Amino acid sequence: MIRTEISLFLLFLFSALPFIANGQEKSLIIKGVVVDSLTNQLIADVSVKMLKENKILEQDKSSKDGLFLLRSSDSNRFQLEFTHLNYNVKKVIIASPGLAANIDLGFVYLSPKINLLGMANVVGSPAIIKKKIDGIEFNVQNDPDKNIYNMLDMLQKVPLINVDGQDKISLKGKSNFKLLINGKPSALLSGDPGAALKMMPSKDILKIEVITSPSAKYDADGIGGLINIITKKKSDSGYDIYIGASYNFPYGPLGSFNTNVKKDKLQVSVLATTFFQQTPYNSVNKTIDFTNRDHVEQQGEQRYTGNSSMFRGQLLYELDSLNMLSLSGSWKRDRFDMTSRLINHQSNLTDYIVLQNGSPFWETGDIDLNYQKGFQKNPKKFLNFSYKFSSSSNAVKDDFSYQGNDWPAISQRNEFGFKENSVQVDYESQSKNILTESGGKFISRNSNSIYGYGQENQNEFTFDYNVFNLYQTIGYEKGNWSYKGGVRMDLMFFPKMNNNFEDKFNLLPSVAIQKSFMDYHSLGATYNVRIQRANISEMSPFTDRSNPKFISSGNPRLEPTKVHNFNFTYSYINKLSLITDFGYSHTNNAIQQVYTSLADSLIDITYQNIGKERSYDVNANIGYSFKKVRLTFNGRLSYIKMEGLYKNFPLSNEGYEGNMSLSMSVPLSSTFRTNLSARYTGAQLFLQGRSNDYLGTSVSFTKQLLDKRLSLFVSVNNPFCKYFTRKRYFSVPEFSSASFNRQNYRTFVLSASYSFGSSNLKTKKIKKKVENSDQNTFEIKPLK
Repeated sequence: MIRTEISLFLLFLFSALPFIANGQEKSLIIKGVVVDSLTNQLIADVSVKMLKENKILEQDKSSKDGLFLLRSSDSNRFQLEFTHLNYNVKKVIIASPGLAANIDLGFVYLSPKINLLGMANVVGSPAIIKKKIDGIEFNVQNDPDKNIYNMLDMLQKVPLINVDGQDKISLKGKSNFKLLINGKPSALLSGDPGAALKMMPSKDILKIEVITSPSAKYDADGIGGLINIITKKKSDSGYDIYIGASYNFPYGPLGSFNTNVKKDKLQVSVLATTFFQQTPYNSVNKTIDFTNRDHVEQQGEQRYTGNSSMFRGQLLYELDSLNMLSLSGSWKRDRFDMTSRLINHQSNLTDYIVLQNGSPFWETGDIDLNYQKGFQKNPKKFLNFSYKFSSSSNAVKDDFSYQGNDWPAISQRNEFGFKENSVQVDYESQSKNILTESGGKFISRNSNSIYGYGQENQNEFTFDYNVFNLYQTIGYEKGNWSYKGGVRMDLMFFPKMNNNFEDKFNLLPSVAIQKSFMDYHSLGATYNVRIQRANISEMSPFTDRSNPKFISSGNPRLEPTKVHNFNFTYSYINKLSLITDFGYSHTNNAIQQVYTSLADSLIDITYQNIGKERSYDVNANIGYSFKKVRLTFNGRLSYIKMEGLYKNFPLSNEGYEGNMSLSMSVPLSSTFRTNLSARYTGAQLFLQGRSNDYLGTSVSFTKQLLDKRLSLFVSVNNPFCKYFTRKRYFSVPEFSSASFNRQNYRTFVLSASYSFGSSNLKTKKIKKKVENSDQNTFEIKPLK
């Protein structure tokens, strides 16, 4: 209130000052206060220009309190233009004010920028879901559970995304999608993204973009699409702090700390989380039946103890209303101790036991420096320069001993990872109904694997390559029609040490069209080409010998996979919302794990480009609200057909895959709500076999106290099923194999979080009804 009162007082003071026209060079005074039309916050650093025939007569910038003041001797008709990096341009025409005029515009409202081609209908009040030309947008800040849910819980509400009972994420049924934070890959989401997202509170997430048909401006990786998590940016000075703690029985405790601080033009954000995990023993059973009637059966158990920690920090600095610098960094580490015991039974052989002690380790990190430049003449034009360094290190260290035979104790080790440097330039311009996006990116990646067994000399595998990209997209809107198309040039080339590989050049087109009609309906069609590149863990020739009958290794000769995707969409978004997606995709060199029979009743598991894969998909999301109760259904049904070769034998597999979830959110009061959900995950198909299906259920309660600063959360997951068994079946002409992995399934979660802070937002808000005339050019005829 104090700043608002001061602002109004200054306006009154300016109005009361006597200005004498005679004898002064500049006798025209124009003043006002610039305000955010949605939040009623006063806006600093807005560029205010007085224009006449595109010539700048005078200009000023708004103060911290949104005040601006212009003086001029020109009393003829002219135009005022208000521009800011984060707001749409505002134009006001002043018509013949005359001499010695004192013009008080009062509050001038600016609207936050909305991207061209959004073409979104919204559901509910406030808006939760928007339909875009290339996917959908889920507004996390308008979800009532944002203060207590973690990001993995929140993803279960998002259309087209499925989270199964093992916290594995899929987009339209596919696991080979790309996860981004603010439009860029993050070290936090490498490895096991489900575990990382479980450690991230959703309180400071602005929205989740599900990009089912990425345009050419996005990296070619991620053949299943993109999930982009966009964080909030503070618009007012002050700070807020979030502290959370939870206990997941039987796994262990988790603690989280999150803070955002803004002082004038500088904003600092920090997230730190740690999770101490102790898993119950998981039981393992495997069988192999060979055509020569040899039979192998194994039983065992396995357990992990350790912790996961992660950190993310970001600095944002607004040089002025048109220029911004940002520096962000992420770090994540998983360190565990593993023990296992495996009993091997085999026809006509003595039983033996394998004892294993291991210490798996995973660490990733990145640093990202970005500069964004805006333009005064066109506030919807941006130029971005960025540099990013990423690294990842994974270590496998195991010690083996044996009982029941005379094998000597042995150890195996493998340390693998990569280092990556990338430089990127992006240019975006929106003018009237046209959007253009241009840019380029250079990536230099160095991957290696150092491995060995027992006292053997260590071996090293190195795979270095560079990628050069150029892209161009053009979007156009007219009436209810939206169009967007582009092409990305992707060149993957290798240094001399990898001259056994051929350079790869691809042109990757993308096309999208959408028609909106009758207020709530839209139809769309898209086509794009994406690439999946093998990572170092899939290519390293290191052979994992932890199971004497199932050895696994990578394949250094894997080729990138190119996938063609076609999608047709229909959506109706109102109180009842329906989002559907009909898709077809195909590739001729899909990467899959392949089981191969070797001598001595041994199975070798590796990766290969096996051949053709076709997928026909139907995805649907249905939401309905009544009396503040929200029902949501998410479902997918796919028909998969695969063809390939096994030792020159043609193999094929086809069938249906699917998953569905049903959730209901019931507010029992303004501060107390419950959520019920059920999830079904269908069988997954492979060229040589399939997995089983399973069901998961959950019930949770949320209570908010102390003016909603304190949130309590209790949930029971899978109360009717204590254990879950993952089953996988493989069959080829020489053998058939089955594996059963039983894990704990029933969990209890108790968590509490507390948010507090001090912000100038309370004093900067103006208690006046928001007017939505801010996007119009209008004319003022002031009174003298």
